[in-house]
Amino acid sequence: MNASGDGNNNYPMHPENEQRRKSKGRQKIEMAKIENDTNLQVTFSKRRTGVFKKASELGIQCGAEYAIVVYSPGEKPHSFGNPSVEAVTTRFLQANGGGGGAPPARGTIADRRVMAHQEAAENQRNQEVVTAEARVE
Repeated sequence: MNASGDGNNNYPMHPENEQRRKSKGRQKIEMAKIENDTNLQVTFSKRRTGVFKKASELGIQCGAEYAIVVYSPGEKPHSFGNPSVEAVTTRFLQANGGGGGAPPARGTIADRRVMAHQEAAENQRNQEVVTAEARVE
């Protein structure tokens, strides 16, 4: 034991031996739209990755099927799903009376976006088929 009897002399970071710096710690960020375009894009990219990762974890841990469609600030769609976005959205629409055919005229914005995503994916596949057929000919 040391002369003071508390045994703290061997620990330089002990509060009694050295003044600790007071940090602000983790600060709470106010939820408001980011005005700076560069910061907005960076935050979107990081948050999008985080959301997709959380969805994947939910699917692994709970066996859930999921589909996420997100439009970037630049209006570019990003999608992620298991087993696929198309399979989940088709199942969703069929369960809610919107299967096959044109989307309901009074569908919600979410329904219209899901249908738009499905149509865009189908158009892309059709274009790939046309391109492949042209190469074969």
